[in-house]
Amino acid sequence: YPTRGQASNYVCRKHSFRKLASLKSAPLQLRRRFHFSRSHPSAAMASLTPVAVLPRAGGRVGLRGRCASVRSGSDTHTRFYAPKLARPPNAVRTRASGPATTAPRLPETIAEALATVEAHLFKCGCDLYKATPEVTAAVRTMVASKRVDGMTTNEVLDCADGVWEVFDMPHVRKISTPLQVGFVPVRYTIAGRKLRSDVRFTVPAGYANAGRSGKGLGGGWLSAAGGVKMSTKRNDAVQLSFTSFWVAKDGDKPRDPPRSKLSSPELRLSPADEFVDTIGKSVFLPELANFPLHFFDNEKGLCVFEFQALESFVACKRVADAGTKF
Repeated sequence: YPTRGQASNYVCRKHSFRKLASLKSAPLQLRRRFHFSRSHPSAAMASLTPVAVLPRAGGRVGLRGRCASVRSGSDTHTRFYAPKLARPPNAVRTRASGPATTAPRLPETIAEALATVEAHLFKCGCDLYKATPEVTAAVRTMVASKRVDGMTTNEVLDCADGVWEVFDMPHVRKISTPLQVGFVPVRYTIAGRKLRSDVRFTVPAGYANAGRSGKGLGGGWLSAAGGVKMSTKRNDAVQLSFTSFWVAKDGDKPRDPPRSKLSSPELRLSPADEFVDTIGKSVFLPELANFPLHFFDNEKGLCVFEFQALESFVACKRVADAGTKF
């Protein structure tokens, strides 16, 4: 059926009496036909007028287009106006990009959020790529609670010894997934305010298992060691500092720091270890190493801190005691 714009172009010219000097001089029958044709289209003209029968909202059929006579000078035209269809009251417009997705509901209580996190950890472990939107929502509820067991930042650091693994890290997941690189586990070990970081990575090939079982054509460990203390910029944040960096081949465990194997401080690292250590120190930015602490539960072994540069909340679980070399 024609649209309104198309139908309005259907103009039927009826009768032209431009050569008729006077109606009075015309026969009475002709004058009656002239007045009738101005208000009622003839059968022949009506057959040329498109009439659309369109469905109404709710499935009922009706709504015929209307015809109207339009006079232009001495000519009379019939125009067809397509009807406007009212949108059903329950109709909802959607974007061209597809149906909108709804965000998961934030847990109303901290107990509900902790139950969600613990159930997820029991099922999936500390794999940041398996974190669901419900887990991320639960982490945000934990952040909003600002619960740190009533301790100061220094007191939190005093009882934070252990091996912590990340189970939700949105900014790393968002950046690494398109690149098809996996980072599991992301591990932090704290002992007496000394800090060591070990991250296992896998390269794109075999990414179906990357970041989960470590299988693929390549991979390895990225490690760093240093310390952690209360931030000098704000009293609710911790500040990290790394003084040595090294890498290792892929395996179940990272290797110990290369300097720990040197029998004397005067001895130098191998050229490869020296190169990695130099690169690591050059790319480490102390300005980005301040992390506000939003949640800490010593009994359950859970903590959440914020990476302010990308406004991302990092959630960790204590999985073991600190029993590693620095």
